[in-house]
Amino acid sequence: MSDSVFRILVALVFIGHGLGHGLAVLPFVGFKLSKTHSAESRILRERVGPGVNRGICLLLFMAALISFVAAGAALAEWGFHGRTWENLALAGSFLSFAGLAIFWDAYPFLFPNKVGVIVVNAATILVILVFRWPASLFS
Repeated sequence: MSDSVFRILVALVFIGHGLGHGLAVLPFVGFKLSKTHSAESRILRERVGPGVNRGICLLLFMAALISFVAAGAALAEWGFHGRTWENLALAGSFLSFAGLAIFWDAYPFLFPNKVGVIVVNAATILVILVFRWPASLFS
């Protein structure tokens, strides 16, 4: 597989993963896909009001969504140049992990939603910070 095809495939994974964060935004606008699907955090419920609670949920997941879509665009060199994609993908991963930790019920199902988020975020962090693999993405 050529480097350019591989870059496009990884870019599409980032874009798809980013758009998947839209599932966590759905309960904010009133769409629930399961009984437990919620934009409310159990951790924050007693510490902040419901509007602030839901606002934090929206902010975290929209920031992750935008970061991953932009990372995909940057990796595919659609409007971005250089290695901007690394910082965007890392930001998206950490925002996504924070959102998942605080708003566990923002995703409707354990599999594939929550497990998928954990796997893609962990793989992104490991590939960029630890393994720097494959080298073709880092040139």
